[in-house]
Amino acid sequence: MVKGSGDVQLYEVGAGSGRLGVVLVHGSGSRGVCNWAGEIGWLAKAGLNVVGYDQSCVGASTCANDVRPVDDLLAVVADLRRRGATEVVVVGASAGGSLPLVAAVRPNSGISAVVALSPADLATPIGTADAPDDTAMSVARSIRQPVLYVLAEDDSASSVAEVKSLSAATKGARLVLLPAGSGHAQAVLYDNTGQKPSAFRQTFLTFLRTP
Repeated sequence: MVKGSGDVQLYEVGAGSGRLGVVLVHGSGSRGVCNWAGEIGWLAKAGLNVVGYDQSCVGASTCANDVRPVDDLLAVVADLRRRGATEVVVVGASAGGSLPLVAAVRPNSGISAVVALSPADLATPIGTADAPDDTAMSVARSIRQPVLYVLAEDDSASSVAEVKSLSAATKGARLVLLPAGSGHAQAVLYDNTGQKPSAFRQTFLTFLRTP
């Protein structure tokens, strides 16, 4: 468990070690970090110091009336740095794709780079005490870290036009548009069978290793 904002205790699952850290941020729903269950192991085997966590009020993490997901994410990043990571890339998927973008603009965030897999709710405010009005779109021009945006061309969570606009507003960002049928969120890391690595996975790993 990691202490988040206030009295919140955040449940973490981690694997691997070393200076290259990766924090995995889940999307909406009750599964929380279980959404990343298939990725934590192979990312660690790839030489990365990986941690995924349940956001507050989800899964095994505790809850608070004053939910502060940005502060909670930054607490997880800081904890990973205390445990030896000198670079930390935050990977957000689906509805969790906007959170690391908003967190990255905080002073001394500790975030070295961001990957947004099928990011959703790009113009929706985080809507909590620590980021009441911030959206992915509103902070994009203030992001200074490298960002990799990824979207399948037929993904309905966000339109290609939206993600292109977000990428264009983010200085130095890279946009990867995947063919229709490539899936949503974590699914883009697998082929159509859901069992083998997708062609995109090597691009993903290369970005993680060179934040």
